[in-house]
Amino acid sequence: MPMIFKNKKIFVASILFSLAFCAFAEVTVINPAPGSYANLQSLVIESNQGEEIYYSFSGSDPLAQGFAYDGPVVLDVTGNVELRIAVVDNSQNKSEIKVNYSVQASQSENPEINEFLKGLQEKGPLVEYTAGDKILVPWTMGYSFVDGEKFEKGKEISISKKSTMERFLPVNLSDGNSLWRFVLKILPSEPGALSRLDVPFKIEGWSKIFFTDPKRIYSLDGKWWQSASKTLFLDRNVENSLYFQSVEYSAENPINKIDLPPKPSVEAVRQSDGSVVVRLSKDSAKGNKFSLGASSIAKTKLIGPGLYPELVIDTFAGDKIEGQIPVDVFYEQVYQGTLFVDVSLNRLTPNIPVIKSSASSSYARDDVIVSASCGPKLKLYCSVSNPIQLEPSFSPTPLASLKYEQGEYNLYKGQNISLFGDTEKILAYKVSFYSEDEAGVKSATAEYSVVIDKYNYYVDPASQSPSEEGTPFAPYKDLTSLAKIVQSKQFSRFYIRGTVQLPAGEISLPNNLEFSGEGDARILLPSNSVFVLKNAGLYAQKVIFEKSANSLPAKKMRAAAKALTNFFILDHSAATLKNCEVIGLFAGDGTVFSSSSSSLSLESTGITSNAEGYSCALNSSGPSKINVTNSRVLSVADTAVAFSSTGGSLFLDNNFVQVTGRLGRPAEFIDCEVSITKNKFTADVKNKADGYKEIYVSGSTQFVIDKGNTYK
Repeated sequence: MPMIFKNKKIFVASILFSLAFCAFAEVTVINPAPGSYANLQSLVIESNQGEEIYYSFSGSDPLAQGFAYDGPVVLDVTGNVELRIAVVDNSQNKSEIKVNYSVQASQSENPEINEFLKGLQEKGPLVEYTAGDKILVPWTMGYSFVDGEKFEKGKEISISKKSTMERFLPVNLSDGNSLWRFVLKILPSEPGALSRLDVPFKIEGWSKIFFTDPKRIYSLDGKWWQSASKTLFLDRNVENSLYFQSVEYSAENPINKIDLPPKPSVEAVRQSDGSVVVRLSKDSAKGNKFSLGASSIAKTKLIGPGLYPELVIDTFAGDKIEGQIPVDVFYEQVYQGTLFVDVSLNRLTPNIPVIKSSASSSYARDDVIVSASCGPKLKLYCSVSNPIQLEPSFSPTPLASLKYEQGEYNLYKGQNISLFGDTEKILAYKVSFYSEDEAGVKSATAEYSVVIDKYNYYVDPASQSPSEEGTPFAPYKDLTSLAKIVQSKQFSRFYIRGTVQLPAGEISLPNNLEFSGEGDARILLPSNSVFVLKNAGLYAQKVIFEKSANSLPAKKMRAAAKALTNFFILDHSAATLKNCEVIGLFAGDGTVFSSSSSSLSLESTGITSNAEGYSCALNSSGPSKINVTNSRVLSVADTAVAFSSTGGSLFLDNNFVQVTGRLGRPAEFIDCEVSITKNKFTADVKNKADGYKEIYVSGSTQFVIDKGNTYK
């Protein structure tokens, strides 16, 4: 019955299978092997007939105080074990083998693994396996048939049902903490249909015939009859016929005939399923009367009982059988001789492909080029997922948790694989490769995941990451890189968390930029710093912008005049602020927004301009378009103005506008097109001349809409 155990989880380790022996003279110790194990070990030995084997597991002399070995047995001993095996051959020659190992019996913390192990332990010293059955190693385990090699991830394994092999195969199992070792006895699904025919002669070396029955006489190819005492030598390049009958003459005595064909040749042919078929070569005559069987000279048993028209060599994925195998050849069930065939059956899992990427990390800023390589004689197959669109966040979904829609695997021929980003979207890709050998054995899958984010950058001064890459996982801690990034990209977005400081000097923004705040996000500008937008766009939301009013020496003040007296300068540009707060503090004169032939939109935003001499919250000239809604605009200075516009158009709706100072007024419109609705204009001014109005109008200014406004 197949050994099938259900599995649920995946274990990340990987391993190889192979046959490991401790061989001495004509004795092979299949198990145990040196190592530390979590289960009792079985003693399994293969030897020639007639050899006497004794063993002890206490370090004592097995010939004096040991046990006779008559078949596989469980060694019921734990701790450190010194296994001594004594061999006495037919000539009474003695030899000894020592194996040191240890056992600390334990179970796994995983119930699924314990269930699987229990099923194996109940089988006794050997776990019998019949070709064609399936063994389902839990995915939470690793397994190996090669001592000291890496472990293969648990999966369903089997051997071809056509296999004619019979052998012992140790297997190591691990849950990542402990190691268990068992011995499989692999059996063919059916024994050979034919058996060896007994005849009164023996062939050695293909050409020498010894007669074993003295009561018979023999004739080769119809020539003179001769007694059994003589040895015949054959030419096995041609067909021969051997006749024999009883020495006692009788007309009724039958004359027996045995055909001895020319010596054939055998070949090993790999099949499409990866197994190897050992059969007579096509040039061998009378192939349908030949059969093959296990050889008595083989040190290790590999072939099942009986005779087969051909031998099928197969093993589990992750194991290999390589070398020269002796095969006995029979013709019409009569032994003819032994031939040797080179067999190479490698089901070791191929090396995992090595993936190379043009990106230095899993978070890329540009299109990514991916390639892969592997060992010789391996085919590579590749699959590229459909991209997943991600939302920007300081806490993005981990790449390992993303559910990709994987594409089909196609033969990879070494070409570069391009993963394209998007100027408006964050895209995640997964590229998978596996290798396949000539037998069709596939490697574990190598996967590469990457996020391509061409425009989002993250800033968090409180980040604990040792590196600063501007990603959610390693954000910048300040805005030192702002100017360089904005100058190199047509669009960039900065997510701000906490309070960050901008460097001094002019901050030139030649391309489009967005600030998005999280929590109490605040950007601080020194007194000699200014944003300058030229043919560019600025969008900001949920950010507090604050410019300090620290005094500077006179020389530096003259050199930084533009920076000292301005906060934002727009030149043929566009700026939009939503849910922001802009606080400009100036030591002398100051203007928060200075717009020249530009577009400025403020929504649910507070503007505060505070200066010693002249203060203006928003100054515009040329064909500028100013749109301010649901906002608060304050200007405080000796001379304070909230809006000062020459030319262009303004739309002001539902705003609170106030100026405070000795002189000033909420708005000055010269040659403008103005729409104002539901605004509250307040002038807290000490000196108001006769006929003072909160809004000064001059030139060709035209009010398109003027309703619902209040003045104080």
